[in-house]
Amino acid sequence: MGRALPGWWVSVRDEHGHVLPPGPAGEIYVGGAGVADGYLGRPELTAARFLDDPVTGERVYRSGDRGRLRPDGRLDHLGRLDDQVKVRGHRIELDEIRSVLVSDPGVADAAVVFREGEAGDPAGARIDAYLVLRDGGSVQHAWRTARRMLPDHMLPAGLTEVPGIPLTLNGKPDPSRLPPPGPVPVPVTDRDGPAADPEAGPGTDPGAKDDPGTEILSVWSGLLGVDVGPDSNFFELGGNSLLVVRLLSDLRKRGLPGVTPREFYGNSTARAFVELVLGRIEPTP
Repeated sequence: MGRALPGWWVSVRDEHGHVLPPGPAGEIYVGGAGVADGYLGRPELTAARFLDDPVTGERVYRSGDRGRLRPDGRLDHLGRLDDQVKVRGHRIELDEIRSVLVSDPGVADAAVVFREGEAGDPAGARIDAYLVLRDGGSVQHAWRTARRMLPDHMLPAGLTEVPGIPLTLNGKPDPSRLPPPGPVPVPVTDRDGPAADPEAGPGTDPGAKDDPGTEILSVWSGLLGVDVGPDSNFFELGGNSLLVVRLLSDLRKRGLPGVTPREFYGNSTARAFVELVLGRIEPTP
């Protein structure tokens, strides 16, 4: 971002307000000629953001932005502090995910959204990404870029193409105007046997409403919130270890054979898991 303008100064502080040297990342503090008295009609926010700085003795503004100073005094902007979320024990910077997605040459813009589970349910928490594609770009290529550059816990649970990222009056992405998330693109492969009819679940008869395979896929779809195909991978559709435990419990309640989490991890595609369960069902005499 460059250096502070004449009459202004910036510093980078840790969570206790201590000034950091060049290099480490922290919150950007702003001081000098342009610091206002506060927010109009918002005393609580003013008290949180505008401080009497014990370091300089001046009134300063806590920007809520994350950054770091270079040795020559230039400032790097690293996103918003409120873009940091915690998902199943991992602290994740949403802007880091967005940076990886827009690094794909086929992506013109992107937004990354964190959604909490119902009533704070940690198993239902998920990160979804929305992409504005350039001519020739594809969701599949952007997903391969993300898989190559991001650790598993930072991969979006859904990737959705949109014509543009809706913005608030302040120019920030407006999650309330984004469509429901789509699944991540999972290519149909032959890894678990011959390709199946995409309209039918593995091991199922489309006309058999009580077929166990259909029931299993229904449970998968309900937990993951997306349509499940025969070659869908539970974890690539946004599944996690907490949802695995819930899935196996739901299936036991429905009278289906028990499966251990270890067995599930080795059979995490829909076809492989259905075949595992069906192989344990005792034939009716």
